[in-house]
Amino acid sequence: MDFDFLNSEEQRKLNQFMEITDSEDLDSAYQLLVSNRWDVEEAIGTFFSVGFSGLAVSENNRNDEVPEEFGFADNEIQDIPAGEPEDFADNHAVESLMPSGNQTVQEKVQDFVKNFENQYSAADITLPSFYTDTLENAIVTAFNQDDEKFRKPIIFFINNEYSTLTGNFVKNVMCNPFVTDFLKEHFIVFPWDITEDSNLMQLCQMLTECSMRAIQEDLQNVAFSERANFPLLMIIHRKRYSFEVIRKFNGRSDLNEVVDGLHEAYETFQIDQLAEISKDMEQKKERALLDQQNAAYEQSLQADIERINSEKSLKEKEMEKQMKMELEQKKIAEEEDERVKLLSSQLPAEPDASNPDCITIRFRLPENGIDTRRFLKTDPIQSLINYLESKRFFKEKFTFLNSDHPRKDIIKTFALGKSFAEANWPNKETVLVEMKKSDD
Repeated sequence: MDFDFLNSEEQRKLNQFMEITDSEDLDSAYQLLVSNRWDVEEAIGTFFSVGFSGLAVSENNRNDEVPEEFGFADNEIQDIPAGEPEDFADNHAVESLMPSGNQTVQEKVQDFVKNFENQYSAADITLPSFYTDTLENAIVTAFNQDDEKFRKPIIFFINNEYSTLTGNFVKNVMCNPFVTDFLKEHFIVFPWDITEDSNLMQLCQMLTECSMRAIQEDLQNVAFSERANFPLLMIIHRKRYSFEVIRKFNGRSDLNEVVDGLHEAYETFQIDQLAEISKDMEQKKERALLDQQNAAYEQSLQADIERINSEKSLKEKEMEKQMKMELEQKKIAEEEDERVKLLSSQLPAEPDASNPDCITIRFRLPENGIDTRRFLKTDPIQSLINYLESKRFFKEKFTFLNSDHPRKDIIKTFALGKSFAEANWPNKETVLVEMKKSDD
């Protein structure tokens, strides 16, 4: 049995009981704790006195748990006809109306309805209309309708075939035409059978999973302390996000009590519904006013955002442009560094001034700069260009002119692959380095 529906404190007490008593029967331990209202010391005392035998109720003594007379007096029913009291339990063997196997909840409920009809159907009997889907869907059908007028409270009809009150209550109350008609029109009736303890545990688990913890605890107490009073009718209402029992009846409740209680419970439900509708309408008005204020604020805010975004966009474009330019400049600088490094490695060694085969070139650089470099006559004129470019005077940006009159562009005038000697280059020469004009 799955005990996930227990809270942490109940789980702790159950574990404590199992450890002290060295018991392995979880189901019986759980029932013993519930019957002692979760008093661990009392439950342990009961266990060491009589064990779990105090929980067993045989078929021979179940009829001794309730008085022999039940139902309602004739003078209590004035305008609502009812059948004669009769104990259905004497007419059939005690057998659960719901299987205890691994069927789905929907299959179990459908089996319950089928067995209920087979057991209680008769010519003069009007059977109630039960909801035959899951508890989760019953909650949705009852409380989640968009149109408030289609919302209904839920009634749990919880049966226990061991109770001798079951047959009489079903025939004279549940199957009374006034009750069945009122239930069909105004309630969602969700049935369940707890004749088998496993089905009680499953129902408790379902209630916990549906956020009905308080209802689950109420059912547990009744199931173990008032079993003889079944069947049980629990009228459930949801207020906002919590569920509560607004009325409860059992097998000892007579027809008038149930009919009056159903009307009162439905009136309470309607009053709560009207209060919620009124509250919702007031909230809608407040929300509409707030929406208007928010709309004006949003409009003003949107204008500010658009202005800020526009300024931000311009700034981002400028930054992007600047970043792109910096990246391009960085790339150019890196390429120039590689170029300078390569050209420097390709330059011929500078000869000594005393070498008769050397020539001396004096460079007049931009911004009054002066530089001098010696070359061998056998060096190609290209080495002069390479030298200037290794000093970052790149031929794409600068013009290199000799000392002739008029001055000549060295790159355009000379075959750079020839040596200085082949070009009759003077032993001493002055080369003017000028920045190219934009239209060059």
